Amino acid sequence: MEHNEIYTFKNGINWYDLKKSWIYLQHVAIEKLDTTLTLYPEDYTVYRKLLAYALQDEEACSKFGLDPKKGILLVGKIGVGKTTYMKLLPYLMKQEHRYAFESALNITSDYKGYGEQIIKMYTRPSININHLCIDDLGLEKEVLHFGNRTNVLGEILYTRHQLLKEKGIYTHATTNLNAVELSEKYGNRMRSRMREMFNIVSFQRESGDRRK
Repeated sequence: MEHNEIYTFKNGINWYDLKKSWIYLQHVAIEKLDTTLTLYPEDYTVYRKLLAYALQDEEACSKFGLDPKKGILLVGKIGVGKTTYMKLLPYLMKQEHRYAFESALNITSDYKGYGEQIIKMYTRPSININHLCIDDLGLEKEVLHFGNRTNVLGEILYTRHQLLKEKGIYTHATTNLNAVELSEKYGNRMRSRMREMFNIVSFQRESGDRRK
């Protein structure tokens, strides 16, 4: 199945088909990620929101309270499929909205070896890194580099907030932490900034670990 098959052309407009778009993502999941994808009934609203955002459907985004000019913060318990969803979304997006993908743990691990240049790599606009999705935000720990203890992701988020305001560069993330826990992790100065950076999309509490 091809990307252009998820649309139906009607009255001069391409209308996306929910069922076809899901079938398309299932194909992509197997072909690109070597994994299967199942849509659980309790996750349907999450999928609708992510799809509306990925396709920049302004009417649907408005219905779901999403701002197309912010990133996505996908919140849910471990194993509900957050990482898979965020790896698949770029396949539905226009080229200019697609993003790089990296885990918070890998970023902090790289900082241990390379120091400040890692923070610069994720905060300076470039051909290679512009829009970015940070996986498992909040699971990382502060790290030492030549004796300096740094909240690496806190620094990156702080600067990327400015990138959003000044250059329209988006940041997305997945996390299993709630707002209070994120505030404790990154400080009160980031709480309001994160509200400005992200649309919060949350899995339901009863959504269980699908890896079992």
